[in-house]
Amino acid sequence: MTTSKYRPFKEARKFARSLGLKNQAEWREYCNSGKKPDDIPSNAHRTYKDKGWKGMGDWLGTGRVANQNRQFRSFTEARKFVRSLKLKDNKEWKVYCKSEEMPDDIPSNPNLAYKEFMGLGDWLGTDFIAYRDREYLPLIEAKIEARKIAKKFGIKTQKDWSEAYRAGEIPKNLPSSLWNVYKRDGATEKRLREKSRK
Repeated sequence: MTTSKYRPFKEARKFARSLGLKNQAEWREYCNSGKKPDDIPSNAHRTYKDKGWKGMGDWLGTGRVANQNRQFRSFTEARKFVRSLKLKDNKEWKVYCKSEEMPDDIPSNPNLAYKEFMGLGDWLGTDFIAYRDREYLPLIEAKIEARKIAKKFGIKTQKDWSEAYRAGEIPKNLPSSLWNVYKRDGATEKRLREKSRK
């Protein structure tokens, strides 16, 4: 069907809004149901691109604005608001983002919205640093420090070490899993030792 055979934008939008659909997924489902009139386009964003189209939220009447078109609070204001929620971790943040309490001007993916973003720990105010972003002691210093700590607390296994870590007895410049962090450095050190013997 040509564009001229579709209803004018305002009439088509009025019909779409009357369906009570909540999002794009429900709109697609409706379009595939066989119930849609022929003079209502499935791809309304293309048909009405320069004729009044303002997004799926406007089309369905939900008021939702696409992320790329939203105006967010400044980073400082947004972070201050988020910290006031006293959320503990990423799991609680995701739950909050899906709730009706989430303001439209706070991004659910602040890492994409703000160049100032410094990690979820900073965003939530928990000061948690993602494991991939932590800075640990170099291998040789880590060995010395780990041996001192192991002797002090009677640590003999990885399980003992992990429990001590969770109890806050291990400094933050050492990882909870020594092997995972230092295995590459250990392999390099071993190769260098072997090379020096030749």
